[in-house]
Amino acid sequence: MRKILARTFVILLLGVIVLFILLINPDTAWKLAIFWAKLNNVREISTPPADLLSAQARWNANPIKHYRLKIRRIWAIGIPCSQDVEVVGEMVTKTIEDTCTMDSSLQHTLAFGVPLIFGSTISELFAKFRTETTRIVFKEEQSCGTFLGVAITYASEGYPINAKYNWVEPSPDTLGPNTYTSMYGEGFRTVTCMNLILPYELEVQISLQPLP
Repeated sequence: MRKILARTFVILLLGVIVLFILLINPDTAWKLAIFWAKLNNVREISTPPADLLSAQARWNANPIKHYRLKIRRIWAIGIPCSQDVEVVGEMVTKTIEDTCTMDSSLQHTLAFGVPLIFGSTISELFAKFRTETTRIVFKEEQSCGTFLGVAITYASEGYPINAKYNWVEPSPDTLGPNTYTSMYGEGFRTVTCMNLILPYELEVQISLQPLP
């Protein structure tokens, strides 16, 4: 019991010290945050996430040769669109439905300066997510800071089944400590972003059906 109380006291004391440093000298506190990110081997934004690499390795080790792939894309602006294709050997052999047009890609390019990546096979989706998780697409500009992030979930076989997009604040944890320092230095920043609704994907829902 005494050990638990002593441990709790130490944690609380450290918390008070960090809070005191934060109030007295924010820049010093931010340097501690960068040091902590490096200590925990936080990935740099230019490096693909470990779960993506693991999922792709599982898929590559035992890929499904023949499947039907349904993709539903939900947009921040406009109605959802759908793609339904049959794939053999990672080549689309039959398009059953495709209501996703290049208009969305054009709008995305005009808004962010980068083209939207669609992807109609598992290999193409992996390429899409690998690109999106290793690049910085700002909501406005670097001084605003907020950039587009994506969280992906995978089936046990490795293929992606869902991707959700959201705006992420830049920090040593989200960009990586080295990337953050090279872009913004080691101090706190104040950011101002406009709350505009821009044409980007909110969510990508993926359904795979193996075929004989």
